[in-house]
Amino acid sequence: MALRKHPLPKPTGQSEDLLQYLVSHLVDCDSVFADEKQRLYALSGLNLSCISASRAVSFFDTRHRLQFQADGTLVPPVDTSAKVRTPLSSIEEPLCDPGTKINLQNDDHGEGGSTSETSSYSDSEVDTASDSDHQSDCSSVTDDGYLNGNEETGTILWRHVEFYIVRNPVPGRRHILAAIVSILHTKGEGRKFRLKRYVIEHEDNLIFDVLSQLLALAIHDDIFEATIQDVSHIYTVPIPDHRKGIQLKIKREKLDVSVFREPERTPQGYRTSDSCPLKSKTWSRYVKRIGVRSGQERNLTQKVFRRGAINAINNSAPSSIRDQVADHESNAVKYYLNEIVDFDTAAAFHKRPSNEVVQRELRSATLLADKTAPIGLTATQAKKITTDPEVRRLRRVCRALTAEIRSQGYKRVKDAAGTEIGERKKRADAELNSTLTRLREEEKERNRRRHFRKTDTAIFNQQYELDRTSPEAKLQPHVARTYQILERKELVDLLCYSTPTKTDEEAHLRRLRYIRLMVRWQDRKESPRRGKQSVTIPKPQAANPSSACVVENFDPLQCPFCLSDTRLSPADRTKRKSKTNKLWDHVERIHEQELAAFDSGFRKCGLCRLKNIDFVPSSVSNFKNHTHTVHGIRLRP
Repeated sequence: MALRKHPLPKPTGQSEDLLQYLVSHLVDCDSVFADEKQRLYALSGLNLSCISASRAVSFFDTRHRLQFQADGTLVPPVDTSAKVRTPLSSIEEPLCDPGTKINLQNDDHGEGGSTSETSSYSDSEVDTASDSDHQSDCSSVTDDGYLNGNEETGTILWRHVEFYIVRNPVPGRRHILAAIVSILHTKGEGRKFRLKRYVIEHEDNLIFDVLSQLLALAIHDDIFEATIQDVSHIYTVPIPDHRKGIQLKIKREKLDVSVFREPERTPQGYRTSDSCPLKSKTWSRYVKRIGVRSGQERNLTQKVFRRGAINAINNSAPSSIRDQVADHESNAVKYYLNEIVDFDTAAAFHKRPSNEVVQRELRSATLLADKTAPIGLTATQAKKITTDPEVRRLRRVCRALTAEIRSQGYKRVKDAAGTEIGERKKRADAELNSTLTRLREEEKERNRRRHFRKTDTAIFNQQYELDRTSPEAKLQPHVARTYQILERKELVDLLCYSTPTKTDEEAHLRRLRYIRLMVRWQDRKESPRRGKQSVTIPKPQAANPSSACVVENFDPLQCPFCLSDTRLSPADRTKRKSKTNKLWDHVERIHEQELAAFDSGFRKCGLCRLKNIDFVPSSVSNFKNHTHTVHGIRLRP
């Protein structure tokens, strides 16, 4: 009678087991590694494997040295050293400077242009390296806009690890460092590609703190574009008020460097390689040695940690999250899942409460949003488009067609609609407008790409240029917003700047006001604005001069605008009105535009200017109050 044979029960690692493995690796292991970086690889690799439930194929080089074909013959070897995906060559050409070609063998291309006037940082503040270090606007040293890497080795690269500094929601507390690790390479990725991204934060137990371990590896590999003089500065960098957080950008030459690398023999001795990725065979040997040192009877493998991580989230996360982490086929919901795993897998594995504040911020789509990013063209870029040869040619064609229409007796161009010359003119105008739109959008896109790639590094390095205790390091220019529609201004104040209500009755009255405002708002229409709109940045408000500084006293019925106008005769300047209402009517009718100019925040008080005092009222109401309290002339409130 034959007995049915079943496989032995498969071990499943838990947080307590991982702690024992890591302690044994640090305390009991007497093996000599190529350098201590390899010992740290084992520490961080095990932690990363447990919170991501990933196979070895996701992190290490799993290629076999010998590969066989279907008929049993060996596959001829291929040179993989040159087959590294370089996304720079696939970037669309219109995003590059005209006449600039991307050359991977020559890095002497300069970067032209400057950021838009709407940006808070000038070129001198944003540029963190010389122009000779850039290939073009499309190949910034901090990013290239792609997530792929070496297709042959399929290992995790530094471009797959994104470090973020997030503002602490508790005022006065140091910032929060977190990372997002992208897992691209999974089992069967050639048949169906799956991308998973995990939010990683600090752990209370430092032996589990994979974020600190990855940060230490990154600093040692010198991958950051920012100048980090001390690791403590990461948590105290002044973040602008308009930003939720910033990203630590990575140097272009470090993007495709593997996080875990193989030891090799070099002229300096046996040490960690600078480029060769860590092989899965080497990693398996490390893990097996840890299991032996910790007293395991059976070999310790990567699957022990993968099974433990999947079991940890099995009863806590939805089935869609479980299938996403485990790379299992799911139903149609998989096509709508966020690439960032919407679950704290580290908290589930280590059986601790999840820090939902950090998890929510890192999954937010507006984490790196920057309202100061340029949205327009600089004067140099506008001139460059105007003098473009193609634009100049098309404009000559349009002018020639317009002259021809006039010569045929048409008074207006639209009168020739439907005729042969009118159709030619229409096509020429459409081609000119299309060319101008294309060139403008390309320049705007280049400005924004340059801004988002360099500004975070400039913000981080700014703490070394300014005094860390100076308030100037934290204050950013606030762009003043003016609205032509009063209802819109009231809505902005109600929704964005009003204090929360305390009672249900206050909330009800606030909602009624909100509805009434929206009803009135729909009947308003804003007058069109033509031409380039300047951005007004308010200057520091000067102190209101005291009446003692202004030695001359004025009659309460004299007009302040007439008194300050030195072009008028002395009699007209000092003319006194008979009544206060007549003075008010005179000011609002004759000097209406001069009075409204005080809302710009740049017009000086004329009466103070007569005494060589520069006072700039911030608004019309501020000017009226100043005129009454200092000069003794009361205007209509």
